[in-house]
Amino acid sequence: MSKKIEDQIKKRVTDWSGVVLREIKPALKLIGTDGNAFAILGKAFRAAREAGWSRERFEEFKTRATSGNYDHLLAVTQEFFDVQ
Repeated sequence: MSKKIEDQIKKRVTDWSGVVLREIKPALKLIGTDGNAFAILGKAFRAAREAGWSRERFEEFKTRATSGNYDHLLAVTQEFFDVQ
């Protein structure tokens, strides 16, 4: 991945004091993906790793995404990623 793309992925929107207002979500293409939960998690984990997420952010996603049913997994994934 190019340095420019990495910088865009890691970019954060902050206010004047430097407080993070929101982080830009990594893109995650699920169209055409096998619809089972493990396939979705695998793609999400890969996208998170490529986006350079911290261990804490990764664990937060993993814990929340796996704490419910399939619909919950999809909802949490859409919260953390720009799902296409």
